[in-house]
Amino acid sequence: VDGTVTGAEVAELNADGSPQLYVCVNSAGSGTYWSLAAWSAGQKKSLSTISLPERAENPVNGMGYMGHDELVVAEQYLVRSSPVYREGDSNAAPGGGI
Repeated sequence: VDGTVTGAEVAELNADGSPQLYVCVNSAGSGTYWSLAAWSAGQKKSLSTISLPERAENPVNGMGYMGHDELVVAEQYLVRSSPVYREGDSNAAPGGGI
């Protein structure tokens, strides 16, 4: 991976009876931009890559985004959260909540 692994979760989120592996990778630098490496265990025999859209590429979810993501599995959901930055906020002081 390109960056530092900062978390991993194993979960069975798609109800197919086989687990998925989600690995959170943060880039170097002050923004610590997040990426996700994910695999699904097909019939518990082989791993297939799961691709998910990048948050910064989504015009709504990318608004106010400057990194510092966290990843958790809550019940049957993969939850990604990050601070929301307003115009003029420094990277160390987000003013728009989470």
